[in-house]
Amino acid sequence: MGRKSVLLISGVVLVIGLIGLLCVVVAFLGGLNLGQQMTARSQALPIMPMMPMGSSTPQPGDFSSNGERIFRTGSNDQGMVIPNSMMSGMGCAMCHGVDGHGGTMMGRTVPNITWMHLADPNLEQETINGRHRNPYSEQAYKVAIVGGHDSAGNALDQMMPRWQMSDQDLNDVIAYLKTLR
Repeated sequence: MGRKSVLLISGVVLVIGLIGLLCVVVAFLGGLNLGQQMTARSQALPIMPMMPMGSSTPQPGDFSSNGERIFRTGSNDQGMVIPNSMMSGMGCAMCHGVDGHGGTMMGRTVPNITWMHLADPNLEQETINGRHRNPYSEQAYKVAIVGGHDSAGNALDQMMPRWQMSDQDLNDVIAYLKTLR
């Protein structure tokens, strides 16, 4: 057997091992029912950070703002991956969808996080678990993103990351969320 054949076989074994590891991680994080599609209203939620087509490493000019870049990739315009309590290198869009409307992912209900929805005083302000809350203010939004509590002080789902970001990055994300319809 030649050196190229050994390298090819080693590569295939490595890929199979990585796929197996991914399956273990998915199972650990709550399982994945392959017979049930993830839905966000009528669309599937993204399973990878949302980057422009043909781009493997997002650049500052790839997004309309620093807030959009953080929302989609979990990193800011300086290229810093923003630390959080759950995962690295994934933005809000990973769970809430590119439109911020949420849906269902891995058997969990993911809420709509658009400003129009969370801050609207005319909407029924009931959380996913049946608790009531107030419409969000900018400060309440910041507490939810960084501290993991809704506008009434209720703890958010443990799967919601608690982000460790600068005030500027936090303000930029909120400004971007206000643009989502």
